Amino acid sequence: MSFLGLGDPRVCTWGRILQNAREFGAFTTMAWWWLVPPGLALTFMSLAFVFIGNSVNEILNPRYRERS
Repeated sequence: MSFLGLGDPRVCTWGRILQNAREFGAFTTMAWWWLVPPGLALTFMSLAFVFIGNSVNEILNPRYRERS
């Protein structure tokens, strides 16, 4: 939400870092040190939620257990 400008501007978040990088031209000058760390952090966090959600679904969903 911070990347879209909907978050609190006083709080430092991964989305705020990416928004600041976009505003200061890091995408056009290829300043990877502004882009890669928060981008990877967001990617790994999203993957963690997907894997946790799939594991919970596998454990709690009775229809999924019948197919295994």
